[in-house]
Amino acid sequence: MVPLVRVLLISFSTLPSLQKYLYTAFDELNNRGIDVWSVGSATLRVPRRLSDHNVVVDTPANPTPSIGSLWSSKRALGAVVSMVEKLRPDVVHFVNKHTWNYLLLQRLQLRARRHRPVGKWVHTFHDPIGHDGDSVRRGVIAYHRLVQRRLDAVIVHSKVAQTQTLQVLRPGCLVVRVPLGEKRWKNYEGILDSVAKTVLVFGRLNRYKGCELYPEIFSEVYRLDPEVQITVAGQPSKDLPAGLLNRIAACPNITLESRFIEESEIDGYFRGASLVLTPYTSVTQSGVILDAFRNSRSVLAFKIEGMSDLLPVGARIVDAFDTRAYARLLVELVNDPTACAQAGRDAWEFGKEQFAPAAMAAGFARTYESITRDAYQNNADTPSEP
Repeated sequence: MVPLVRVLLISFSTLPSLQKYLYTAFDELNNRGIDVWSVGSATLRVPRRLSDHNVVVDTPANPTPSIGSLWSSKRALGAVVSMVEKLRPDVVHFVNKHTWNYLLLQRLQLRARRHRPVGKWVHTFHDPIGHDGDSVRRGVIAYHRLVQRRLDAVIVHSKVAQTQTLQVLRPGCLVVRVPLGEKRWKNYEGILDSVAKTVLVFGRLNRYKGCELYPEIFSEVYRLDPEVQITVAGQPSKDLPAGLLNRIAACPNITLESRFIEESEIDGYFRGASLVLTPYTSVTQSGVILDAFRNSRSVLAFKIEGMSDLLPVGARIVDAFDTRAYARLLVELVNDPTACAQAGRDAWEFGKEQFAPAAMAAGFARTYESITRDAYQNNADTPSEP
């Protein structure tokens, strides 16, 4: 029998979504009886009462390499190295990409020539090869190819991400797909009459999320039904085409809040709408879709690779990039409160079953057991597919 492993989860990110992912995974693994520890950023952006198993270090707001980042990394990573060598975890699991991950990997594996402080290395690849039109795509691919050489397993959260990893990155280690369950599910809540004709576009405004299609969609919606109001809330990406935000804001049915949305505000935006718009041009996983479902709201999407895996059976979907058809279906849904309410209920029930934090932790645990089993019984079996 394989003993329970000691696991160290690491995220140097200051993003609320990734901090939520880190501490949700920690709590669920702890509930499974695993001896789990975490290293996170001292800049906490989510509510969290830290225990003695939750260590924090000072981290830069921007992980892009710089003189300041490298100087601060020397101090912070020195503390993490000391912790790892004292803790001697069986598994270190980086839960998101960060420049410091590679620096820590390199430093610890060089020191392992004297004594082996870490057994196995795992990394979650959220967007293995990035997205078309994203300015950081080349950097994402380069990072993953560099770090994967030192890994024992890669974890992904969708079939698309698994295919991209296997076919494009081609790591020489396990690639395991587990459900994404970064947040706990909320109670079902119906749509108020006052927001029946309000729809939401939420999250960082990136090109792969269909931002360049917004003016066409919004103008067509206004032509079909001027009473439909559209809230666009999220921080714009730096690589959006010049003038695009002005074109979006000029639509008469739009309320544009082009800023970072704090964690405490998120649920209010979703509950203040009847439908969430996700006209993405590519997708691997989506925190926006999960937030919509856990807030009892359905999404309206294009028929693109990987999207059907994220939606309940029978969900209404539009042929890729047909903006007029998208606008027509949007207007049809918000003018049919019964259908919109049922879609929200279906989304909530589907998400509750498919995106449970406990299921994500179970997938992690199977992966840890599989890659550490060699040390105990020289067996290289892979975990069963969740």
